[in-house]
Amino acid sequence: MSLPSTTKAFTVGSIRSPPDITITSRLIPNPPAPGTCSVRVLSAYASPGWPLFFDGTLSYLSFPLPFIPGSQAVGRVLSTGPDAALLRPGDLVFIDSFVRARDDPVNTQILLGLHQGSTDASKRLMREGWPDGVLRTVATVPLENVHRLDEAAIDELGYTPSELVIALSRLVVAAGGIAAADLRAGQTVIVGPATGHYSGAVAEVAVALGARVIALGRSAAKLQTISDALAKTYPHSPRIQIVETSSDAAAVTASIRAVLPPGSPGADAFFDISPGAGVQPAHIVPAFAALRPGARAVLMGAIWGDLQVNYASLLFRNITVKGQYMYAREQVSQMLRMVEAGVVRIGKLAGHEVQGEFALEDWEAAFEVLKGTEGWGKGIAFTPKD
Repeated sequence: MSLPSTTKAFTVGSIRSPPDITITSRLIPNPPAPGTCSVRVLSAYASPGWPLFFDGTLSYLSFPLPFIPGSQAVGRVLSTGPDAALLRPGDLVFIDSFVRARDDPVNTQILLGLHQGSTDASKRLMREGWPDGVLRTVATVPLENVHRLDEAAIDELGYTPSELVIALSRLVVAAGGIAAADLRAGQTVIVGPATGHYSGAVAEVAVALGARVIALGRSAAKLQTISDALAKTYPHSPRIQIVETSSDAAAVTASIRAVLPPGSPGADAFFDISPGAGVQPAHIVPAFAALRPGARAVLMGAIWGDLQVNYASLLFRNITVKGQYMYAREQVSQMLRMVEAGVVRIGKLAGHEVQGEFALEDWEAAFEVLKGTEGWGKGIAFTPKD
């Protein structure tokens, strides 16, 4: 597979309404630099929040302008830097978004094609190192963010590139949380809320692993939808129990305890994956109250304020509270192997829906569809063409 000289790119020129978006041409580095990989993009995940960030409605993510967005993609390797040991041209690969500075991976991190972080070092890493995301025909990205897929296994399962990228964009985030909780088969976990893009992924991975899941949310209908879908996808795993939340913390705690296994002292783990919120959601207090002594709570959401839980209650029950931002590279690899083996199912096999595939030039139509893709199991993708 030959490396072209230029790539066509979806480019945000400025933040304004209507969005300042054009399709531009960029040079492709040739020969490729050490530590890089150039990938022919087959399908790139489209985030539901893009229209709101690009017109200025939302501003909690930041990036240098002009900007090529796009955080995750499935594609084929065209070329690699001379230090690549595993990847070869033609390999089917997944590109993940979590970029860490090679000389300071703990402190300096960005989300490729999405967010430059808040420190001077992270902003410099995006601006001078990796300013462009994957929404282009050929994406040149960090070598360590490119993961080879078992194409034979993928073909046997019948997954398309768009099904893969929409599912993997959230499943790899779930993998980080599952690992942080040290979740085991047969354990009982509370997921709240459980009907979102990422929170639903935690629920379905937990079910796939054989855990008992108690799903919290404000909409009983949405909770029932995911419960029914996962019961069909994983018929041999425990069925999800659903609890509708309200402002009555004591009543919600009682409802959670009512669906615990008989004789259980409480849930083994709690995952919070709250979407962007300035105040503490109503499910936090009852979820903590329903944990057993020695349980774990993993915070993965986007609550921008303080967390208010009973100090003494956590102390006397020996509750471990852990924040989990994104994932480790080995957790991405583990999730890919689980998908390839059919342990975690995606696409039509799992009740997921690709609501559209769009060329870069059709971004306005894509943005209209994006308005209805928030939530579990659905999404759209860009499929760039020369």
